[in-house]
Amino acid sequence: MTGRFVFIIILALLTACSSKPVKREKSQLKYTPGQLRFIEVDEMNTLISDQLAVYKKTKDVSVIDDLLVTVLSRPDADNILERELIIIQNSFPSYEEWENSVTRVVDRAGQALKDKTCSVQDEASYTIVLENILSEFRGEFNKPDENTDFELSVIEKIEAMDLKVSEAAFREAKINAMSTLVSPSLIARKLLTEIKTLKK
Repeated sequence: MTGRFVFIIILALLTACSSKPVKREKSQLKYTPGQLRFIEVDEMNTLISDQLAVYKKTKDVSVIDDLLVTVLSRPDADNILERELIIIQNSFPSYEEWENSVTRVVDRAGQALKDKTCSVQDEASYTIVLENILSEFRGEFNKPDENTDFELSVIEKIEAMDLKVSEAAFREAKINAMSTLVSPSLIARKLLTEIKTLKK
């Protein structure tokens, strides 16, 4: 009886270990933040132009969504992100389609960060994506007479996702991307408090 009991416990432990999600070793994205920070402005402009040309030819929204992820996961040390996003935004036939693409990217980032098998590199990438979106949207609330309904809905969505940054992703970004990661949901929560103050 004792031997059978020990066997059942060992079997249960082995099953628990085998069912635990294992992080992917390699990134599923074309670039990591560590690689992107070494890409110069001219190279980024060429990358954007090439991808926009593919999008205009194929009308495949996944092409431009992937481009947005690449551009947004690049640490913005040289402050070119706003200009790049305007170029991409102007390639859409309508502002609504731009909003749809941003929404898809936010949803994709949120799903990836909740995925226990997401690689550490991708976790860092998608955290930077959301941080950059929040940073860009923050400035919109300082513009008088600006309709910020969309930006506000995105900020609220990111806050509601309740996203955390793992120690592994924090280290990855610190070492390879020269960036200090903070929970996008926490940033969104603080931003919502700021917005309430501005509206008073």
